[in-house]
Amino acid sequence: MAADSVTCPNCKAKLKLPGSAGGKRIRCPKCDEPFTPAAQEKPLPRAKLIQPKRRDTYDDDDDDDDRDLPRRKKSRNQGINPLILWGSIGGGLAVLLLAGAIIAVVVIVSSNKGSSSVAQSSSSQTGSVDDPTEVRAAAADLRQILIAFNNFDAQVTHLPQANQNGLSWRVQICPFMDEFGALPQSNDWSDAKLLNARPKVFGTGTQDATSTRWRVFTGKDTIFETGRGMSLAQIENGTAFTILVVEAPNPVPWSKPEDFVFDPDKPLPKLGGRFKEGFLAGMADGHVLMIPYDTDEKILKQIIRRNGGQVAKLPGHSPYRD
Repeated sequence: MAADSVTCPNCKAKLKLPGSAGGKRIRCPKCDEPFTPAAQEKPLPRAKLIQPKRRDTYDDDDDDDDRDLPRRKKSRNQGINPLILWGSIGGGLAVLLLAGAIIAVVVIVSSNKGSSSVAQSSSSQTGSVDDPTEVRAAAADLRQILIAFNNFDAQVTHLPQANQNGLSWRVQICPFMDEFGALPQSNDWSDAKLLNARPKVFGTGTQDATSTRWRVFTGKDTIFETGRGMSLAQIENGTAFTILVVEAPNPVPWSKPEDFVFDPDKPLPKLGGRFKEGFLAGMADGHVLMIPYDTDEKILKQIIRRNGGQVAKLPGHSPYRD
């Protein structure tokens, strides 16, 4: 992760801080005095959107259904028995009526099939692409969470544990968020006051004011390996290539320490669910990706682990380094 060099105005010590620490009040590890380093202007990365494919123009093939009606030859009634003549005329009319009925049925069936095909194509296209505004809004919320993680790591020198005294990592990073307000003092995640104090960035895609879809992976070789306070510097695969936060299909109470348990030998849990194109993932360096649902599970497992150094490639992105 890129670091900025700043100088403590109190003791003049030179410090290296993550770029995301700019503009945040920190405490100098040398003299223990607080100060605020200058913010570095950096563009916020956007979630990668999968552009919808254009629908091909449908050809009108209904012209093939136009058929010429059989024509009855003009009959000569000279020297012909009237009974035979009228019998022939009646038989010809019957044949014409039958042919006309068959053609009408064919035309109607063909027309209905064409209408049904177009209707199905239109309905399949409608809503098949996510609203870019909603995707950008969700990515912006996730970006704020990633910034809070980086601020926590810069000031505490490690990331929070997924479960700290019965509270989730979400509660622990709140003091490092821009919109932070004082949380109720409680060590019980089910405390109603604490639940109702959820910051809005955790409410992306939820229907109530106490739940969240943002989770992390816990377990062996993950950033949040149980019982360890991991720092960003200890991510061997690189912060740009390791998932920190991911979108889950089912909301959980935001203050509850409930996350995904990663096991490299078992199938991954279902991810995303809100968007049709893929699920949002926040990488440890602070950028956000929209990862397609059909991404190879082997690749996903490689970018969930903090170590291993295997080469992986996400669709539309550069190969991951050794």
